[in-house]
Amino acid sequence: MQSGGTVLKGVLTASYTRSCTNRPFLLESTIRAILTAPNIRMQLLGILKSFGRKLGEKPNLQSHETYLDAIVGRARKVFALLVLCNQEPFIFDFVQTGIDDSRLPLTRSQTASIPGIPDIVFEKQWEVQAQVFTRGCDLDLPSSVILPFTSEDFLGKGVDRITLPTEHAINFGQSMDQNPSHQPSIVVARKTIATKEAAKSDQRSLQDAFQREKSVLQRLLSLGTGHRHLVELFACYRLDSSYYLLLTCADYDLETLFREPSRRLDFGLTSEQQCATLYGCFYCLASALDYLHRLPVYHPGLDLDEIIYHHDLKPANILIRGNTFMIADFGLSGLKQQDDTKTDWHGGTYSYSPPEYFSSANITLASGGRKVDVWGLGCIFSELLTFIVLENVTNGVSNFKRMREEGPSKHLFSPGAPDSSFHNNLPEVRSWLSTVLAEDDRSPIATLVVELIEETLNIDPVKRPSAEVVSERLTRILSDDQLRICGCGSRPAGTD
Repeated sequence: MQSGGTVLKGVLTASYTRSCTNRPFLLESTIRAILTAPNIRMQLLGILKSFGRKLGEKPNLQSHETYLDAIVGRARKVFALLVLCNQEPFIFDFVQTGIDDSRLPLTRSQTASIPGIPDIVFEKQWEVQAQVFTRGCDLDLPSSVILPFTSEDFLGKGVDRITLPTEHAINFGQSMDQNPSHQPSIVVARKTIATKEAAKSDQRSLQDAFQREKSVLQRLLSLGTGHRHLVELFACYRLDSSYYLLLTCADYDLETLFREPSRRLDFGLTSEQQCATLYGCFYCLASALDYLHRLPVYHPGLDLDEIIYHHDLKPANILIRGNTFMIADFGLSGLKQQDDTKTDWHGGTYSYSPPEYFSSANITLASGGRKVDVWGLGCIFSELLTFIVLENVTNGVSNFKRMREEGPSKHLFSPGAPDSSFHNNLPEVRSWLSTVLAEDDRSPIATLVVELIEETLNIDPVKRPSAEVVSERLTRILSDDQLRICGCGSRPAGTD
């Protein structure tokens, strides 16, 4: 006949959850469901009886209720660990010395007063203490940790879609429109910056990129309100010389949408529904960028003496989930002091960078850092409008790129290479937008959007409108349905 401990161990091991790296762990809810007060009481009585010859060293039968209360109240994980290791008698020593679930993971120094604890207890403890991520946490994790990721799918370079149990993602659901009590698991994107495999000369720049992105996203997170169209940081951690960000997970990005026009069906079955969603995207992105640029204004109660700008807006950094468009990838973004008068360039993407990027002139904060983003927004808008209007031309955006490449301008850094940049091909861009307008006979919206795009693509950053102005102008250009469809609300008062 099996002992009570053997039976209980069998029930626990049969209830393991497996991580995507095939490491077993127990959910806290599982431990609570199995280690009920009656089951623990039965186990304690069995331990006491089996150690009858040592009752002088162990608590007597009448006092076991005190230990039962301690285990049920604060040491179920510790007791589960000892059951898994066939070391249940140590629970009395653990309770007597104050070792409970709050002390996990255990170290030798913590248990120095208890002789004879075998190594297996320290080796298996992660099975009852798989990592829990609380929204906003920033962790340095040991290599022995079990990460509670139950599935992992490759999304793109350095980014995976991962699933983790809801009870290991504390407060994530609040900002993901998910009710944790009804969702057994949550899906997030994990961005990896692996410095270990990088050349030594590149490791510092990768670390800097991680710190920049983390700083901006943590600042947004600390403000509490967030913006529906900015990707959100849930947690970050470091493990084995690599850096990780857990972020809002999307279905694909805008660049993918341009390559695969059939995805328009995600926005509605009719052309009108699809166009309404895509036109609404103009306002969604402008509104998000305005929010990003104006954070100190929106939150005067906080000690904010910096402004934020993105610095690498392009279609690949616009994520799409359902019919929601989100600005993502803050690896090149900046937090700048209000009195800092020169923009510190960190690279950006050549094709979507503004003319002043390649100028040695001093760029002021107001007309440089944030106006760089306005230029990138204008580039995205021109391609998005192409996609909307030329819906029957499946390679419309590709043709737009080809037209720029075939222009007379030479690539600034790679002579002889095709140059698809906007800054070096403005005449071709204007000509293309005229072609787009000639194809659109449904409404005056495209004409007004083109006028706005041309203002955002002004070679003089001082003359470009701010993101706030772009956002406000779009509330006048777009219909209520187009403004409402992405969840940004209806037309603000006073804009009729």
